[in-house]
Amino acid sequence: MTRALVANAKILGITKRLMSRQARSRFASTGVETAFIDSLPPSLQPTIFQLTIPHHPWIDLIPVPEIRDNLLHLDVNSYDAAQLCRDMRGFQEVAGGRGGVAVWGQSWDPHGWEISPAFAQKWPWVVQRCEHLLKSTNYWRGTRGEPPLQFGHDVSPSQDGPLRVEELEQERGSIPQFKLSSCLVGWDEPQGHLLWGRLSSN
Repeated sequence: MTRALVANAKILGITKRLMSRQARSRFASTGVETAFIDSLPPSLQPTIFQLTIPHHPWIDLIPVPEIRDNLLHLDVNSYDAAQLCRDMRGFQEVAGGRGGVAVWGQSWDPHGWEISPAFAQKWPWVVQRCEHLLKSTNYWRGTRGEPPLQFGHDVSPSQDGPLRVEELEQERGSIPQFKLSSCLVGWDEPQGHLLWGRLSSN
């Protein structure tokens, strides 16, 4: 998941400086050239909400337009953006496995994105109206012989029984230190430093 976000940041021309806590998406400014937008993969091209609502550029990294619009429909202070990032990266356990979002193909291709039952249950409003994401999720679940999901208030697979979600404590040394006030977008493990800085919910 992290690698996919970093890859999309490169496609969008987002640098470390543009990911500061006070940063605002270039799409919501008047200086974005139409040629640049047209050069982007369709899944990363901005929606009308991205072009009109000031927001942090981390939202632009998600190649699912419906998710981006769902996030922009709400005031950023009405939900914990850092916790959302943390859950997308899969720091939770579901029936013995990790939840979050899995990316199986190209970072910008939403057909390679899969939402876990834990994430969909915890963040139902984030994935609402995401029909294409639901189809891709169920495709990848089907390759493993798992029952399909239905996004909504109850997204537990009917054959899986009650959904168990347990936050995993971070293992020192295995993942970069994570603060709930920020979301680490990119991590260069060999060098041990942040590639794209930290995202703040403020």
